[in-house]
Amino acid sequence: MPDIYLEWAKIGIEFLKVIAWPILIGVLAGWLFLQPITRLIDRIRKIGREGLEAGPVEQQGLDARKTAEQDLAKVPVDPDPLVQAWVKPLKAQLDEVVKGGGDAEKILLGALAKANLREHFERTYNLIWGSQIAVLQTLNTIGNVNVEQLRPMYQAAVDTYPLMYKNYTLDHWLDFMQRSILVVQVDDTIAITPEGKEFLKYLIDLQYSSMKVG
Repeated sequence: MPDIYLEWAKIGIEFLKVIAWPILIGVLAGWLFLQPITRLIDRIRKIGREGLEAGPVEQQGLDARKTAEQDLAKVPVDPDPLVQAWVKPLKAQLDEVVKGGGDAEKILLGALAKANLREHFERTYNLIWGSQIAVLQTLNTIGNVNVEQLRPMYQAAVDTYPLMYKNYTLDHWLDFMQRSILVVQVDDTIAITPEGKEFLKYLIDLQYSSMKVG
């Protein structure tokens, strides 16, 4: 098999190994984010031990609480069995936290943010090349560097994978990392971002290999 087909086959295999998780996260994130619940935020201030409590606008005792509960009940439920299978245990966990005095809105927003970050890292890992991960590791170790200091790393990747880098310049190589929010470039200086540091930790936590093609 020609080298170029072998290289792209490796990329395809790595992509397929992890594509299921971001799809599932996307489904959950979409369910949480797209539901028409914004109209309830002004009226529902918190979820307490006794259930939903209305805000100052509707402090009419039990009737106001019932109104809020009825409004919440009108929020359409995603019929997808896969979504519901994940919603049930999440709701049970949320109920337990709320009973202990937790803030439901903060918990949900935090969970959504983590899911989005995880999805971003998964998508990034699918696409990033090994030499770019090496750049992140270098920046994380020695700090900011001049663009020209990274050129030898880029050239080594070009020499190893000439077909992959045929139309992939140094600027393209660096731009991917910037668009993925892993590094930031100011003039000729490159630095790793907090997201870049967290991405490296993510790879370690999930035992993902940094030895990728490219």
